[in-house]
Amino acid sequence: MKDNQLSTYYPLFKDNIHLFAWSNLFTKEECEKIKKYIYEQNTIQAGVIGNGGKGETYSPEKRKSNVSWVFPNNENSWVFEKIKNCILDLNNKFFKFDIQGLSEGLQYCSYKKGDFFIRHPDRAYGIIIRKLSLTIQLSDEKDYKGGELVLYNGLGETIVKKEQGHAVVFPSFVEHEVKPVTKGKRESLVAWITGPQFK
Repeated sequence: MKDNQLSTYYPLFKDNIHLFAWSNLFTKEECEKIKKYIYEQNTIQAGVIGNGGKGETYSPEKRKSNVSWVFPNNENSWVFEKIKNCILDLNNKFFKFDIQGLSEGLQYCSYKKGDFFIRHPDRAYGIIIRKLSLTIQLSDEKDYKGGELVLYNGLGETIVKKEQGHAVVFPSFVEHEVKPVTKGKRESLVAWITGPQFK
């Protein structure tokens, strides 16, 4: 991406840790194609949370959503390629973390009325080091209400845009939450970019 295109990014927090977004990483048509691919896989299940390195647990008081895992193949490689280019570009320009890849694949998330995910960081315990988190809005913002992705730091909170195809990238240690959906269904694609221990 050329330097004169940096206007497509914006800092969400005015401190030494910036969180950046990329408008229209995926077009509306591409978002619909991704969702169609997920539905056809028929692997959607209840979302779980990590348990301090002791496995994962279903905890509806902390997280209510459905998920499906996506791993690269010939049919979806274009999705991974776009995400890879976005991550490399943003990391090289702004974060400059030592990163290795998308070792966990992608996670499709859907939140229907009443679903939510409490405030949390995306740490992984005793397995891998998550360094950057990525969320892509797959739903048209007119198709649901509530379900805001909210990011926190010492200066307060920022609500991420709901624009379809919009991507936000932030350090995985930043706390965030998905507010309860009050109408319709919120769909997103999330990923964690991993790497060696921070030094």
